[in-house]
Amino acid sequence: PEYDSLGLRYTNMFHCSALYHKSLWEAVPNGYPTTTLFGYEDWAFWIFAEESMGIRPSYIKEQQFLYRIREDSMHQSLLQHQEYSLASVRMLHPTLYPVELLISSHEKFLAAIDKVQKLVQEKVEKFPQASVVYLMSGLISEGRGTSRYDGHAHGFYWEDALAAYTQAAMLAQFTDWQPRWRLGLMQQRLGLFLESNRTLVHLFDDFTGLEDAYRNLNILTSVQVAKGPVVRAGVP
Repeated sequence: PEYDSLGLRYTNMFHCSALYHKSLWEAVPNGYPTTTLFGYEDWAFWIFAEESMGIRPSYIKEQQFLYRIREDSMHQSLLQHQEYSLASVRMLHPTLYPVELLISSHEKFLAAIDKVQKLVQEKVEKFPQASVVYLMSGLISEGRGTSRYDGHAHGFYWEDALAAYTQAAMLAQFTDWQPRWRLGLMQQRLGLFLESNRTLVHLFDDFTGLEDAYRNLNILTSVQVAKGPVVRAGVP
């Protein structure tokens, strides 16, 4: 397709054989993201490149590339788990996508299959400074529990989620609202309403649109959250 910077957010417009100038690589912090699942790190790179300096592609309209497809290839694995791959790309770009779409991306990990759970844990161990891997890990832990008392041999799932969201919030850039959003909701699920109120009030003050999303939470997510009132008075 002809290149469109807005369309790039929703469609990977570049084949894996694309060539680019070294200056483009240097303009994108950290190059290819390491936290996407099953692939799409090249797509996430192109989105970052468009954000950083803009892209002006040229097309070579000749057949110069032979692409073989195997049943066990990385691309086939990506297609089989594409909903998680898409979610992992979108969660890297919290300012580009609608809040509703990112909340929907979170939902994927609340019911993650075993293969995804294992892959996310591997990412946490390999890239402990990446906020988004803790966000994904927290979502998986939250989804494994149905109450604050559901646990495993070493603790409770929702407590694990709370710890993961807290770590994600500490590592996240200020422009990423997702970890604090999940932290505030998890605090509510655990009955920590004063802590949740503080988290969400600051979040709503920092980001336009999240307070409306909170009011419509029962429409945007399948997760039942025992919402407490968000009161600004007296919040430091």
